[in-house]
Amino acid sequence: VDGGKLMKLEPGETAPMHGHGRLEATVVLHGCFSDGHGEYRRGDLVIAGPGKRHKPAATGSQTCICYVATAPHRFRRRA
Repeated sequence: VDGGKLMKLEPGETAPMHGHGRLEATVVLHGCFSDGHGEYRRGDLVIAGPGKRHKPAATGSQTCICYVATAPHRFRRRA
């Protein structure tokens, strides 16, 4: 994993349509969002492979906060 960042979307706010050149893992920490592929709530883990396009949008009445990490290849479990 190369690092991560927090994503914050206010209720009704959307991020631009975009794709990924790397594997991306998103953990919903607060609130919920949808992206055209599903709706995700607090505690959900969303994995997006390279080339997947989506447009995240906060749904519901709460601010959506997620931790987003990217990796050049598959995420690996440490033994």
